[in-house]
Amino acid sequence: MHPRDLPVVASIQGRITNGLPASVGQFPYQVGLSFSSSSGGWWCGGSIIDNSWVLTAAHCTSGASSVTINYGATVRTSPKLTQTVASSQFIQHASYNSIVLRNDISLIKTAAVSFTAEINKVDLPAIASSYSTYAGQKAIASGWGKTSDSATGVASTLQYEIFNVVSVETCQSTYGSLIASSKVICIATPNKVSTCNGDSGGPLVLESSKVLIGVTSFVSSDGCESGAPAGFTRVTSYLDWIKENSGVTNGNFIQHANYNSNTLANDISLIKIPSVSFTGYINKVQLPSIASSYSTYAGQSAIASGWGKTSDSGSVANYLQYLTFNIISVAECQKTYGSAVASSNVLCIATPNQKSTCQGDSGGPLVLASNKVLVGVTSFVSSSGCQSGLPSGFTRVTSYLAWIKTNSGISY
Repeated sequence: MHPRDLPVVASIQGRITNGLPASVGQFPYQVGLSFSSSSGGWWCGGSIIDNSWVLTAAHCTSGASSVTINYGATVRTSPKLTQTVASSQFIQHASYNSIVLRNDISLIKTAAVSFTAEINKVDLPAIASSYSTYAGQKAIASGWGKTSDSATGVASTLQYEIFNVVSVETCQSTYGSLIASSKVICIATPNKVSTCNGDSGGPLVLESSKVLIGVTSFVSSDGCESGAPAGFTRVTSYLDWIKENSGVTNGNFIQHANYNSNTLANDISLIKIPSVSFTGYINKVQLPSIASSYSTYAGQSAIASGWGKTSDSGSVANYLQYLTFNIISVAECQKTYGSAVASSNVLCIATPNQKSTCQGDSGGPLVLASNKVLVGVTSFVSSSGCQSGLPSGFTRVTSYLAWIKTNSGISY
């Protein structure tokens, strides 16, 4: 397999030259990408940012008809899992410029994969990091790219190295501001250690937090071992683009990739937090069993709680409020909202006597009164108002048990 050259511009061309061999599971977010086209094939790297999305470079996806994604590999030819994806599932940045490597970033939509010790996602940076230069910080690049300028093929074993991020100004002294723009991160490459051809599209993560800050983009046309800075697409510059095209946000937020704000389909998200200790006031709620997937819950009593508005004209509550409601059938709910909104992935409750969930309760729990199992996530009320007497809607948890397990590891 030939490595895809890191692009060359006036002083420009990805791999890890003279790097270190990775251990099994050290970089579970790293994937190997074997691209195919009518004129041949090439090798690149990529990063898992969600169970169904891979982030890579636009110069990798450009011209390809398909890609085979190699997950969980340390030895390049021995992945734990492979998927072949057609180019119709590539989202290449619409403003990618192959001459100056502007917007050198692409997404690949994949079938959902289950996370393991050797296959997992990397966190995206927080939007607050957009103003950080990262200069002086240490970052890790990894890939199966060429291990020297004279090598003819990609490496057999995953390589990595720790680099120092340099300022944009330092990078501009080699490449100019047209290439080394504010949307680029560069690293120093002393002692002939650098990224190289075949590393293209792979990750650059902060050593301190393991957050993804760069996508391997270019090296100097003088060679990977020339000592000139190596360049990466700056991920913080594309957080909005990533979110708009994939639904993936900061790695601590996992929004359903198929969320539809018009119909509220798949209105569910996960938030990853540091571990907390359970007490009498802080504890988890039980997820429903898979066997409950076939229950309509219609006629059962359920409890909704939250600090939402206490009336249509009121403000959010100071004290946590709750009420017990009766769950109604989906068919009954569809009489008000239609099947596009009130789908089989939704639960609805009756709201008599002007009692209902309201703005500010969104995302909160609906638990069965009988066993305190979580069956719903507060999703919507009628546009006629919370006190209109029309049903309130909840995302049905049983419809997303597999999604929750895949993205969090929490079983049902």
